[in-house]
Amino acid sequence: MALAYWIFDNSDIRRHFIISLSLIMAFVVADTLWQYLFGVDWFGIERFTETRLTGPFRSPIPGTMLLRLWFIVLFIACLMPWFKYTTVRQITSLMTIMSVGFVFTYLTGERMALILYCAGAAVVFITMLFIYRDYQRRLLSMVVIFALSLGMIILISPDMLDRSIMSIGTKLSSFAESDYGLVFKAAWQVWQDNWWFGSGLHTYQSVCQQQQLLASAGMVCSHPHNLYLQLGAETGVVGLILFLIMLCLLYKQVLLPCIKAKNGLQTALCFALLTVSFWPLSGGISVLSNWVAALVWLGVGWALAVSRASVLTPHEHLSHTNR
Repeated sequence: MALAYWIFDNSDIRRHFIISLSLIMAFVVADTLWQYLFGVDWFGIERFTETRLTGPFRSPIPGTMLLRLWFIVLFIACLMPWFKYTTVRQITSLMTIMSVGFVFTYLTGERMALILYCAGAAVVFITMLFIYRDYQRRLLSMVVIFALSLGMIILISPDMLDRSIMSIGTKLSSFAESDYGLVFKAAWQVWQDNWWFGSGLHTYQSVCQQQQLLASAGMVCSHPHNLYLQLGAETGVVGLILFLIMLCLLYKQVLLPCIKAKNGLQTALCFALLTVSFWPLSGGISVLSNWVAALVWLGVGWALAVSRASVLTPHEHLSHTNR
């Protein structure tokens, strides 16, 4: 709420923020790509494995850390005068950012981040095809150029193809026996023991350890790797329903003003930004841990702010800025 109604309640601040964010992301991308090419990044941090990169984070998480930020940076095409000056510039900036984001996430070797990124980018691209009907041929030609460039990257590094894409099918085909499947089962078991109200916030790890639910698999209890299973295990059906109600109201608060303003691109960007964080089937790092939650709720605050700005009249916006 502070982000949406206080910090980002100014068009100049939003532009300054997105420029700053773009520069930070450019640094992370460049550092991570340097690590991909030379084995170590600018700080001397080595690759995590041959097919997993760390960038400046010292852990194999750069794809996850930047996942939501790509969909914030895409707003640069809507907010910065130079990018939105012509339709061609706007299209080119959007396609360039999405292409760089895909290549970066692909090279990090993070499967879930890549799946979520592709889903969000697909929503934005399909929306662009409807919005820019007169430029559909240009959009499709950009996709062809990108596909050819990606093909060259795959030929250079076939191991990354196996890790980032081919292994997704392997993981899904034997999901129940996979590490994700075992962790999900453990979370479900904890939930069954306290169906209505759960075991209590931040108690999953201790309950899982007490019951030794993952001991036979030689795995350590950390978190359920899924937001909704974690909420179910710790807050039960009641807590999960309350969260889902909050989430529905959030989507309504963000998307309805954009739809009423007939801003299809902004609607798609906001939808993608929220959904990559709250998609029910996603697994991976807990979005309730501080360092990931900071990025999740940054995205929520940003979406609320730009949605709110889309319905303010010039007079109202000026009064809010002065206040």
